[in-house]
Amino acid sequence: MSVELERAQRLERFLAQDPTNTTLLRDLATTYQAAGAYEQARHFFEKLRAQVGNEPTLLNALGSLYLTMGEHEAAIETLTLALQSDPEAAPLLFNLGYTEFSRGHTDAARHLFEQALEKDPQNTEYHYFLALAYDELGEHQASEQSLETLLSLEAGHLRGNLFYALNELQTGQLEQARRRAEQVLQQHPKAVEALQLKAEIALLDFEAQKALAYLRQAESVDPDNAQTQILLGQSLLVLQRLKQARRAFEQALSTDEKASQALIGLGWSALFQEELPSARQAFERALTQSPEEADAHSGLAMTLLAEEKFAEAEQRVASALKLDPTHPTALLIQGALAEKKGDPTRGRALVQTLFQEHRFSPFGWNMKEMSDKFEHSKSGQQVLNKYRRYMRMKKTSQGHPKPLG
Repeated sequence: MSVELERAQRLERFLAQDPTNTTLLRDLATTYQAAGAYEQARHFFEKLRAQVGNEPTLLNALGSLYLTMGEHEAAIETLTLALQSDPEAAPLLFNLGYTEFSRGHTDAARHLFEQALEKDPQNTEYHYFLALAYDELGEHQASEQSLETLLSLEAGHLRGNLFYALNELQTGQLEQARRRAEQVLQQHPKAVEALQLKAEIALLDFEAQKALAYLRQAESVDPDNAQTQILLGQSLLVLQRLKQARRAFEQALSTDEKASQALIGLGWSALFQEELPSARQAFERALTQSPEEADAHSGLAMTLLAEEKFAEAEQRVASALKLDPTHPTALLIQGALAEKKGDPTRGRALVQTLFQEHRFSPFGWNMKEMSDKFEHSKSGQQVLNKYRRYMRMKKTSQGHPKPLG
C-alpha cells in the first residue's frame, strides 16, 4: 500500500469522529488524488462541496480532478462555474484552456491562455501552452514569439527549450537543435525528451548506433515511455536487428496500444522477416488508429505487393499519395508497380528488388534524398513534421492543471 493511501485511511478514521470537518475533507480528497484513487477523491471533494458550496478554489481542484480522469465535459462545466464566481482568476482561465486544449478545441484554448496571460503576464507555463496552441493552429510566428518571451523570462525552462529545439530541427537547423538539446541535458541530465531529440538528430545523420546509445539512456530513466521504445525500434530497424526492433515496438504498444507509429514499425519488422500476415495485421491496425497516416498506407501497399496483390497495392499507394503527393516510399512503390505491370514477376522478388536497388527506409523517407543538403530536402521536412508533431502535441503529458492558490 502506498504512503498516500495509508495516510488517507488514517484521515478517514479522524473524519469518522468529525464528519463535517472541511479541512479533513479537503485533505482526504487531495491525498486520494495524489494516490491515483480518483473515485475516492471525487467522493470527498463532493462531500466538501456540500459543506462549502461552489467555492472557486474547490471547483478548480474538482475540475482538475475531472481533467485527470478524462471527463472533459465535467471539467469544463465545473471550471466555467468557478469562473463565474471569480472571473479574474488566471489559474482558472488557464485550467479551462488546458481542458479545451486536451479535448482538441485548440482555438478556444488559445483565447483562454491569452486571457490568463493578461492577468499574469510573467507566468512561463501560460506562455508555453499558448506557444503550443499557436503552433497547432499554424500560427508559427506567434508561437515563436511566445517561446521567445517564455525564454526571456526563464532561460532554462526545460520544455520551452525542447520546443524551441524541435522547431530548429523542423526547419533544418540540425546543429542549433543539437546544441540546444545538449544545453538542456547539461542542466537536466535525465530529460527523456532531450535524449529522444538527440537520438532523432543522430538518426538523421545516419548514426543509428549513436541514436541507440541516447535511447538506452532515456530507457534507463523511463522504461515505459512509448516514444522512446518507438525510436529504439526505428534505430534497431536501421541496424537490421529485426527481432530486437520488434520487441521494442511491442513494448511501446504495451504502454500505448493506440500508438500508430509503433504499429507501423511492427509492420515493417514483420515485413522484413517475410511474415506477411503479421505485417498486414499491424498496418491495418495502424490505419484503424490513424486512417490519414500515409506511412501506414504505403507499408500496407508494400505488404500487398509481396503478396502479389498488385491491384490492391495500387489502391493503397493511391491512398498514400492522396494524403501526401510527395511521399517517397509510396512513389517508389508506384514506380515499381508501373514498371512491372503485367509482368509475372513474383511480388516478393519485386519487394527484394526495391530493398536492394534503393537506399530504402520504412519511415516514409528516402535515405538518398535525406543525405542531400538537409534544408533543401522536402522529404526531410515532411518526416520531421510527423515525428515532431507526435512528440510536441502530447498535450496531457506536457504539464498539469495548476491549483488555485
